[in-house]
Amino acid sequence: MTTIEAKAPDLSKKSRTPQQKRISLDPLAKLNHRISAVHPETEKTIDDLQRNIQASSLIKHIDIQFKTIRQENEKQYMLLSKKIDRKNQFNAIDLSSFRESSQDQKFDDVIYNNINLTRIRAKNVGDYGRQVLRKIFSDEELISSILPPEGQQYARKPLDVEKFEFLHNALRSKYHIAADRYDEFYNKLIRLKLAEFLSNERKRHRKRSEQNV
Repeated sequence: MTTIEAKAPDLSKKSRTPQQKRISLDPLAKLNHRISAVHPETEKTIDDLQRNIQASSLIKHIDIQFKTIRQENEKQYMLLSKKIDRKNQFNAIDLSSFRESSQDQKFDDVIYNNINLTRIRAKNVGDYGRQVLRKIFSDEELISSILPPEGQQYARKPLDVEKFEFLHNALRSKYHIAADRYDEFYNKLIRLKLAEFLSNERKRHRKRSEQNV
C-alpha cells in the first residue's frame, strides 16, 4: 500500500504582487512620498522659520559691528577730549609765576650754529620748544631718540645732553624764567609736549616709509 505524504505549502515562496514588492523593497520612496505630502502651510512655516533665523543672525552680526564702532568712537572721543583739555590748561597757565621777578636780570642770546635761538618765533612755549629741537637735532636724531636723562628701562638712547642744554638755555632766556623755577616750568609745561613731539616724529617717519615701499 502506497502512502502519500501531504506537504504544507511553503509560504516563504508565495508570489507577491508588483505593488507589494515595491512597498517592501523601497521604503525610501515611501518616506519621500510622506514628506511630499506635507501640507503647504507647514512648508511655508518652515521656510518662514529659516528666514527668521537667518535674519536674526544678520541682525546680531550688525549689532556687534555697531557696538564695536561705537566703542572705538568713544575711545577716540576720550583721547581727543584729553588732548583738548591739556591744550586749554597749557594755554591758560600764567607764565608770570615762573618768571624772574627782578627787572635788572639780563638774559643773553643763545646761539647755536650761528642761529640765535631766542629769536625763533612760535605760537606758544610748547611750539617754541619743538622748533628749537628741530634746529639743534637732525631728523635722524629726533626719530631715534627720547628725551634726556637716560633711563635703563628704555630701548632708545636719549638726545645728546650737551646739545639739549641749548634748549634749556633758550627757554630760560626767551621767556625770562627764574633759575630756581626752571625745573618746575620745564617738567610741568614743556617735557610732555616734547615727548609727544618725538613720538609724532617717529609716526610720521614710519608713515612716509610705508608710502615709499
